[in-house]
Amino acid sequence: MGKLLLFSGTDSGSIQDAAKKAMDALVGPEPDEFSCDIIREDTDNGAEAVLKRLLESVQTPSFLGGDKTIHLQSFSSFSDEPAKSIKNPSGVAKLLRQLTDVIDNDFPGDVNLVLSGCGVDPKKALFKTCGKVGAVEVFKKPELSSWKWREEVMQLMRRRAQDKGLNLTTTTLEYLTDVIGTNTDRLDMELEKIFCYAGASPTLQQVQVICKGNREAYFFAFTNALGDRNLNKTMEALNQTMTNTKEADGECIRLVRMSAKHFRKLLDTRIAMHVLKANSGSALKSAVRNISAATQERLAGNSVLSASDWQVGNLGDQAARFTGEELRNAIRQLARIDRTNVSSSLSNRLVLETAILQIIGGT
Repeated sequence: MGKLLLFSGTDSGSIQDAAKKAMDALVGPEPDEFSCDIIREDTDNGAEAVLKRLLESVQTPSFLGGDKTIHLQSFSSFSDEPAKSIKNPSGVAKLLRQLTDVIDNDFPGDVNLVLSGCGVDPKKALFKTCGKVGAVEVFKKPELSSWKWREEVMQLMRRRAQDKGLNLTTTTLEYLTDVIGTNTDRLDMELEKIFCYAGASPTLQQVQVICKGNREAYFFAFTNALGDRNLNKTMEALNQTMTNTKEADGECIRLVRMSAKHFRKLLDTRIAMHVLKANSGSALKSAVRNISAATQERLAGNSVLSASDWQVGNLGDQAARFTGEELRNAIRQLARIDRTNVSSSLSNRLVLETAILQIIGGT
């Protein structure tokens, strides 16, 4: 038989990219319409209609003879596949079972079939049959509950940017990660906007103008207010974040992790202030500008040395509001909360609000 390829998972952008590369390898960027059939849903043809067309196409030889390639593109209803226990499915479920049977028992030897779309269940027959007869690739969207979600998003973004001929700096990738979060479906649109308006090598400032994320502004406002030990502004930023999300628990997890990262920077800053004998943000900026080689070596790895002038001043002012012990306690407390959020049935927001009061109050 020909090639059978299934691309599925939860990351629609990566699924589409992989399917396109597979089709380019099979038929080239401009396929012969007589030997290639691209089947997709549209306003006139829903899931049931395209599955019927797919089954007909599989059984219909190429118009001019030879191999035929079929692509079921970005199919939206793979999740409707029936369980094995359902004896007489109907509609889309029935057609998905028929497709599985055709692949397993009656698949033509001169047909290449590419299936792409989210939601194929690895525990059900279609996934298992495709894995047995052909090849399956699964692309998972990074999850906010994972410690590695930022790293995973940045790796994905770097790969997609390279595919589009975009040269993005690490700082720009970090900014875009804050903008899109784990919503990787938005990634291609943002990269295309950048390329159209700023070319292949955009600056961070250009990207900041082109790509905006309001929720990230709320996250920054939250960590900044917490660092300022300003209870009213911290609670206001938390309320704004919760008002503008449908995933309150996930946003609380992200706020905790961003706060932990921010407080580790504040502890670094507090150490630098002690070494440089600076007691304010402005004094720290001046000391960093005039730092000696010996002191720079002593502070090797301290995040203050790689921060911008504005960041040094802001971090210095915030770090001066805490003792070193208070910063260490805050970091330990945020780590405990993160474990609680993942493993406990307690309200993530309630746990976070309690921590805010304790961190700002110094208890």
